[in-house]
Amino acid sequence: MKSWYNDKSVGDHMQLAGTLAEIVGHAGFTYASLQANMFENQDVVFNHRLYAADGKIYMQSSDTDKKNTDYINSMRGVGITYNKLRKFNSKR
Repeated sequence: MKSWYNDKSVGDHMQLAGTLAEIVGHAGFTYASLQANMFENQDVVFNHRLYAADGKIYMQSSDTDKKNTDYINSMRGVGITYNKLRKFNSKR
């Protein structure tokens, strides 16, 4: 059986929507997503305390590479903004 992912694939929760759209969508189906789907390799994926890069898993800390820290913080910023907007709209 052919694998959907290569041996170095990693992913995070923010890639699930795009991955599901790729699996169930018809050819030519378009969608918007915060990150690439899991079939496209990401350089860095993360959760609340860990990140994966270069085939290894690391603890997020003050020693984390600046490029990775900037990416993680920018994606967190998108999530925070989205949640604030969602809460604002639910009160209307």
